[in-house]
Amino acid sequence: MASEDDELRHGVGGNNPPRSEVLADEHRDLIREVDELLTKAMTAPAVVSTPEHKAQIGELVVPMARLMKRLDDTRAEAVRPHLQAQRETNGWFNDHATRISTLKTELEARATAYDRAVIENERKRREEEAAKALEEEKRQTELAALAAANGDLAGSAAADEKAEQAAIAAASLEGPAPKAADVTRVRSGGVVGSSRTEWKGEIIDIDNLDVVKLRPYLKRDDLQKALNAYVRTGGRECAGAVIKEDVKASFR
Repeated sequence: MASEDDELRHGVGGNNPPRSEVLADEHRDLIREVDELLTKAMTAPAVVSTPEHKAQIGELVVPMARLMKRLDDTRAEAVRPHLQAQRETNGWFNDHATRISTLKTELEARATAYDRAVIENERKRREEEAAKALEEEKRQTELAALAAANGDLAGSAAADEKAEQAAIAAASLEGPAPKAADVTRVRSGGVVGSSRTEWKGEIIDIDNLDVVKLRPYLKRDDLQKALNAYVRTGGRECAGAVIKEDVKASFR
C-alpha cells in the first residue's frame, strides 16, 4: 500500500523537491551566517565570572538578535504569498460553511424551543394530575370514614382501596420526572431527534464569586497569568506567592 508521502510525490507537483531543500538553497547565505555565528558561540565562556566574560557574551548576543530579526523578516516575506492564498482559500470555504452554520443554528433553536415547551407541558401535566390524585385520595378517605360511620364496612373498604390507589398515583407523579431525552424523542427516517440537559453556571456578581471553590478547576498557567497581571499593576504581596524584583542581563 502506498504511503502518504508516496501519494504526495505522485500527485500534482510531486516532482518538486521538499520545501526545506528549496528554502535552504534560496537562503544559503543567510543560513551560512547562522552556522558561523553558532560556531563562534561555541567559544563563549561557560560561566560568566568577569566583566570581560560578559562583554564576550554581549558580542554574541547582539548579532544573534539582529540575525533573528532578519530570519523572521525573511520568513514573513517568504510566507506572504502562501498566507494570502491560504486566507483566500479559507475565506471561500468558510463563507459557504457559515451559510450552513447560520441556518443550522436557527433550525436547532426552533427545535430547542419546542423541546422546552414539551418538557414544561409535561411538568405541568404531572403537577395537575398529582393534585387531582391527592384530591381524590382525600375524597375517598372521607367517603370511607362516612361509610364506616354508617356501618357500611364493604363500602368503607372499597373507598379505602381507591384512596390508596390515588395516593400511589400521586406519589408516582411527584417522583422523578421522565428523562428529557425520552419525553422529546422523535424519529424520522434514519434520524433520531431528542434533547440533552446540562447544568450551567452564570456569573451574576463577580465581586462575591467564591473563587476558593473554583480554585481546583483553574489551571496553574491561568493563576500565573493572574499573578503576573497583579504584579504589573503594582501588587507586591500575595499569599502563596513570592513577589520580588528580578534581574536579567540586557545587551544593545
